[in-house]
Amino acid sequence: MSEVRRWRESGHLERAVETAGGPEAFEARIGQMLNEARGLAPDEMRKQRLPPEQIV
Repeated sequence: MSEVRRWRESGHLERAVETAGGPEAFEARIGQMLNEARGLAPDEMRKQRLPPEQIV
């Protein structure tokens, strides 16, 4: 049987980042998944990214 290791020490994070296409793509996808989980509509997501003075 294999030894017990912490998830971050297992190499899974590095493989996930590599599979996603790099750190930027990984972070972008995490943001997308979080927004989907929160059930935000696209216009609500846009409002979160833009400063109030830029929201039309």
